[in-house]
Amino acid sequence: SLVLQNSINLAEFTEEFTKQAITDMRAKYNISPDKKAVGFVASGGEHLHIDDLIELQAYISNVQSVVICDLKRAPRLVEKAKHYDNVILTDLIPHRDVVILFKHIIDISILPYNKDWYGSKIKHFFSSRKSSEYVAAGKPIIISDVEGIPSFLEEGVNYITYESKNPQQLADKIKLLLEDRDLYRRLSGNNLRLAKELTWEQNVKRSGLLEIIGGK
Repeated sequence: SLVLQNSINLAEFTEEFTKQAITDMRAKYNISPDKKAVGFVASGGEHLHIDDLIELQAYISNVQSVVICDLKRAPRLVEKAKHYDNVILTDLIPHRDVVILFKHIIDISILPYNKDWYGSKIKHFFSSRKSSEYVAAGKPIIISDVEGIPSFLEEGVNYITYESKNPQQLADKIKLLLEDRDLYRRLSGNNLRLAKELTWEQNVKRSGLLEIIGGK
């Protein structure tokens, strides 16, 4: 057997969407066109500290935190979010909606890994699935400072870090990216280029599977 790295369907992220479709998506999830947005999407779990995306609102203004997760598993987050005006919690949503949100509406993608979870301390431990989709969306990424970050991501090239469980520092890093347009554009461009290497087609070619099937 061969183990293939989880990959992206780049066609999903290169699909063109009309301005009206994007406007409708903002309205569907109550995301203001007059504010910047940072986003996170995953099912949730102990390996994540989603609180950071909510609590950062105490240190920043005019930026919405958009959190897509299984709300049935996160009643505590739902209660905490009620204390902040700029937090949007959605339940799990269609994948196509995720693509539109992160490609055309979310300005910065966040991966808030929990530094105290055991897997965070293991080098390159975490799955590439979510981070590769963030890359394909072509936006800068902010990741908490853990060892488990997928190996294809390079700090300062594809993402910048913040201290896990330090929402104030996360807010500061968001401000940095929104104010430093050169840094923002550089990370965005690097991620769009990297996405072309993370497709199923490219990973199958690199795996040697085609040569095995062909008997070479």
